[in-house]
Amino acid sequence: MSTESIICCVQDVHTRELVDRIGWAVRLRWFFVVACFVAAGFAALPMAPLNLEPGYFLAVGGVLLFANLFYRWQAHQAKVRCPGTGDLRRLCLLQVMGDYMALAVVAYALGTVETPVLFLVLPNIIVVALFFTPRQGLAVTVTALLMVTSPLLLETVGVLPERVLFASPLKRLLLDQPLALAAFLGVLVACVLVCWYLVSVITERLVHNELELEQSYEQMVRLDEERTRAVLRGTHELKAPLAAIKSYVFTLRDGYGGELPDKAQKIVERIGRRCDRLLAKITDIMRLSNLRTYVYTGTQFENVDLLEVMSQFVNEAEELGRTRNVTIGLENRIDGSALVRATREHLHTLFSNLLANAVQYSHDGEQVMVRLLTAEKRIVVEVEDHGIGVPPDARQSIFDEFYRARNAAAHHEGGTGLGLPIVKATARVLGATVEVLDAHPQGSVFRVTLPTG
Repeated sequence: MSTESIICCVQDVHTRELVDRIGWAVRLRWFFVVACFVAAGFAALPMAPLNLEPGYFLAVGGVLLFANLFYRWQAHQAKVRCPGTGDLRRLCLLQVMGDYMALAVVAYALGTVETPVLFLVLPNIIVVALFFTPRQGLAVTVTALLMVTSPLLLETVGVLPERVLFASPLKRLLLDQPLALAAFLGVLVACVLVCWYLVSVITERLVHNELELEQSYEQMVRLDEERTRAVLRGTHELKAPLAAIKSYVFTLRDGYGGELPDKAQKIVERIGRRCDRLLAKITDIMRLSNLRTYVYTGTQFENVDLLEVMSQFVNEAEELGRTRNVTIGLENRIDGSALVRATREHLHTLFSNLLANAVQYSHDGEQVMVRLLTAEKRIVVEVEDHGIGVPPDARQSIFDEFYRARNAAAHHEGGTGLGLPIVKATARVLGATVEVLDAHPQGSVFRVTLPTG
């Protein structure tokens, strides 16, 4: 794969990043504009020690001021229109050539070689390497060298009047000795080209690695989607026959096939419970797969009153709490509305799993407390239980599918290991975050941070 195709591929994928780099160059140029006006003010002072002409700096500063306003507008339009790589390169080329023209004028005003201003050609070499292919970058770099050294060459042949700040012996030598001028320009050109080559090689390598990483990521996404579809297809195929088995088991259990001996009745009931667990696990697998392949288009969400729906979810969870002698409380600490941008279905999936998890792993007779509060203009829901807690070494893994901490498996045998992964996947869909904290004196707190409506 050629370098040009590599850079084009990556720039097409990362157009937004290139737009940000143009914006960074616009912000950096403001410092140069300010420096020009400061230099003009200094040169206009009666006691200015050098032979400086303020007109050059005023002209460059004024032109760059209006040019940078135009560049800023173009950068804003680029964020809105999301242009292709070609448009971005043309915009970058316009900025770079304008900068080099301004640098040529400033270099002439400062006596060309009497100050090291010519070496300011180097910073834009980085921008050139980021936006252009090596061949294009070389052409831009050579053009830039011709532009910034043109004042010195024109002074040498007498087209421009000689500008002298403090009678530098170096400048006198270069103007009088063609060989010395050629050696000086050769060193300058060599330094710039070496810098361009190093930056270009490093950028090319980074771009190549970035492309490989992008391709690897896309391949991993495709493989994960294929795995998810295979799991979803397999669970669909298992659910129907398992439901039929469960129906037959319950028919036998309820005596429709004749009275069963006590031992057979216990076996049938055990099979029925196992069927219930397996169906619950299949349902959770399907729900998790759907959540992980869910694509948000921006039209499904609506403003939902979180206090209203949480009251409903708490009432639904109280029935499960009664089986464990666990009470559930709701505390609202939000002043004003509690609107979040979501769907009721996703909120129900998220908090019904969190509440069920809190009840199942609470000790008998304890309370699960749900709190609504605000933090940094976002709405936070905390679900606190006083149960077995989450060991520190398990906190990074409890959101992985089928993972169960040792104390969780010992406390509650019938869990599927998919409740918290479903919580995390639903939070991703909603643009929310979920984390687990310690509760005092024991238990755990699951904190969900939601975007406001």
